[in-house]
Amino acid sequence: MQVTYAFGALWGGWLLFWLVSAQGNKRTATRTSPLWRFIVLAAVLVVSLGWRQFPEFFEQPLLPPSAVWAYIGLVLTACGLGFAIWARRVLGTNWSAMPSIKKDHELIQRGPYRLVRHPIYTGLLLAVFGTCLAEGRVGNLWVVGMVAVLLIVKLKMEEALLARQFPEAYLQYRRRVKALIPFLY
Repeated sequence: MQVTYAFGALWGGWLLFWLVSAQGNKRTATRTSPLWRFIVLAAVLVVSLGWRQFPEFFEQPLLPPSAVWAYIGLVLTACGLGFAIWARRVLGTNWSAMPSIKKDHELIQRGPYRLVRHPIYTGLLLAVFGTCLAEGRVGNLWVVGMVAVLLIVKLKMEEALLARQFPEAYLQYRRRVKALIPFLY
């Protein structure tokens, strides 16, 4: 039960940081279509409805029950959220919830951006995986998969904007640094 509170504290602390740090960002210069919001909503609805219609499938245990999985998941969640927070701090006022280019946008290549081009997404994927691992149900695999697909779609939208904004610099950066997983992808 204390592990559950720890997960809540981690995600709550992350959300609080995210809300506070969103204040004072640069103004948006270029934005993608609001289609992104529809894609997210549709994905959440599909998984939610699937879980409600087939609870016997989604609630099946994926792993044998063990406190070890919960603690491993807690560590992964903490590391993922910490990495995302680090990346968000380095990105500074260039950050936006929606794929967009800010006025006087900078191409950030320092800190965690030396390791991967989208470290916030890397951190969030690790955190979601850790949280889902702790719960250890088949449905949690669907959640991790849905989050991964959504972040990759968003990543592609952002990369198109960045490639237009920084044609030469972003092309060189893409050649040097992987998108989500260092040295792999």
